[in-house]
Amino acid sequence: LKVPQKPRPIQKKKKEEEKSKNKNKTPPISIPELTVSQNPDFLPVNQAHVKVLSLKDSIKAAVENSLSLKVNRRQVRLARQKEKDAWRALFPAASLKWEETSGTTTGEDFKGREFYLELQQPIYQGGRLVNTLRQARANMHVAEYSYRKAKDDLVYEVEQAYYILASTKSNYRELLELAVLAKQDYNIAEKEYHLGLQREIDFLNVKNLFQETKYKLLSIQKDLILAYLTLYQTLNLNPEKSHIDIAESPAPKVLKIDQKKCLSLAVVNRPDLAVKKILVKFQAWRSVGSENI
Repeated sequence: LKVPQKPRPIQKKKKEEEKSKNKNKTPPISIPELTVSQNPDFLPVNQAHVKVLSLKDSIKAAVENSLSLKVNRRQVRLARQKEKDAWRALFPAASLKWEETSGTTTGEDFKGREFYLELQQPIYQGGRLVNTLRQARANMHVAEYSYRKAKDDLVYEVEQAYYILASTKSNYRELLELAVLAKQDYNIAEKEYHLGLQREIDFLNVKNLFQETKYKLLSIQKDLILAYLTLYQTLNLNPEKSHIDIAESPAPKVLKIDQKKCLSLAVVNRPDLAVKKILVKFQAWRSVGSENI
């Protein structure tokens, strides 16, 4: 006896029906793994030798490495030296000379010594020496205020770069955590979609949110690299030779101050306004000196 077998055409029909169903379904969407883009060498990620700088350390390093401040410091020293020279010109000047001579004349040896003491004291020069001293002091104050202004500008740039980097790092951490959660939601939605437990439109919405999160993460990575570059440039450091990172930024302080007090403090403490006042006095002393000549 032979066991009757099922006709093969029925199996072919089932296979054709499965193929038609698969054609109607959207093929599975594959997205590569969420990876962080390759960071440059200066970005302190997983590096052993990284120097963590606080805000004070950053300001100190910027002041020490700034070439413009070095030039301003030399100008201050030169102006102070000129002020000392102008002050010394008001007092008596003394010079001492010592000469020794020896030789032979008319068959006899001789030796001679001469001493000279010269004293000079300016009595009256029409106030020129006093005006010269005032001008030298004015130049000294201008150099000091210029150095102060350059230092204040540098401190502002360092603080701005420091807090921008701290804010960018905080945003990067939060977005990275969000991207990890979005990746988990996408994996769950993908499995449910393949099992037929989720509609295609819902799966595409989850996919779009995940891709948007990835794009934002890549964008903020570029902002983080630029923030590090700005801090390196402000501190005048070479990214290839030094690896630095910043400490956690302190909480902002709320200052209780009114507008009038702000204006009064700005008028007193602004170096550029002080320089302009000194220049006005300088021009007045200069005109008096020219009249006396």
